[in-house]
Amino acid sequence: MNLKLLLAAIMSLILGTSALSAPAVSDVPDADLSDVEPWDTFDQAFTTPGSPDAGSHVDDVTATIRYTNGNPVPFSHVWVDVSGCPGLCTDPSMDGLSGSTDVNGVVVLNPRVGGCADCEVLVFADGVRIRSYEKIRSTDWDGASADGALSGADFSFFAGALKETQDSCADYDNDGHVSGLDFSFFATSFKLGDANSGGCE
Repeated sequence: MNLKLLLAAIMSLILGTSALSAPAVSDVPDADLSDVEPWDTFDQAFTTPGSPDAGSHVDDVTATIRYTNGNPVPFSHVWVDVSGCPGLCTDPSMDGLSGSTDVNGVVVLNPRVGGCADCEVLVFADGVRIRSYEKIRSTDWDGASADGALSGADFSFFAGALKETQDSCADYDNDGHVSGLDFSFFATSFKLGDANSGGCE
C-alpha cells in the first residue's frame, strides 16, 4: 500500500468513510500541466554519460509534475523508461533516470546514457505516463555505438557531422541542423570528460 492510500485509510478510520476508495482526479499527476525540460523544447531526449558530481550537467532534465488542479505534486516518483531503445549504454552503478520531486513538484535528473536511437522514450510520474518522445541522442556516439565515455572517436563523429554530414545523431536540440548549440553541448561534455563510472549496462 502506498503512502497516499495509507493516509487515506487512516483518515477513513477517523471519519468513518471507505478506506480504500479510488484517488480523486486531482490526486493524479496531469501530463498536460506537467513539464519535462529541455526535452519538451527539443521534442526528443538528450543525454550524456557521466556522474552528476563530476559530469557536465548539460543534459540535466527538470521535470515539474502538477495535479489536474495545477498544484505541484510533492514526493512524486519520476522515472524515464528507455527499455524500448536498442543499443543504449546506461551506467549500471547509477543510471540517473529516476528521482522524487521536492515540495514544489520539481525533480532534476542527470541521465547517464549514451547512444543514438529512434525509439520510444517514456517519462512516468507515480505510474502515470507524462511524456513520450520518439528519439534519444547522446554526446556518447561514434557513429556506430556508445561505450559510456566521451573519446576521440566521438569527437571525430561530431566534427564530421558539424562540418559535413549533418548526421541527426549529433543534432541534440532537434532543430534540423548540427550547429552552435549542439557544438556547445558536445564541447562541454567532451572537455569535462563525461564518463559512466560503471561503464555500460
